[in-house]
Amino acid sequence: MVLSYVSVVQSCVFRNCQYGVDVGAAGGDGVGAVSVVDSTVEGCVAGVRVRAEVGDEGASVVLDNFEVTDSKGVVSLSGDVLLDGGVAAEETWVLGKM
Repeated sequence: MVLSYVSVVQSCVFRNCQYGVDVGAAGGDGVGAVSVVDSTVEGCVAGVRVRAEVGDEGASVVLDNFEVTDSKGVVSLSGDVLLDGGVAAEETWVLGKM
């Protein structure tokens, strides 16, 4: 079964957790998109964890005004850092197909 979704996470604060948004744990068939807007991550492993291996068609991610403190911005399932920090309000960071 292929799980497809579109989600918007806005004005959230993630503190002292593993991952604010974990789109890497969709059981191997997850395909979709998530936007994280006007949100803050503090003291987590990462704000977002994704499936981002070569040839993988995992979720697409869009970040805007994404503040990160004492955390990584985006990591892959294997732990690779894809974004080491946040994204300013005037900028947008995109991973995947749009």
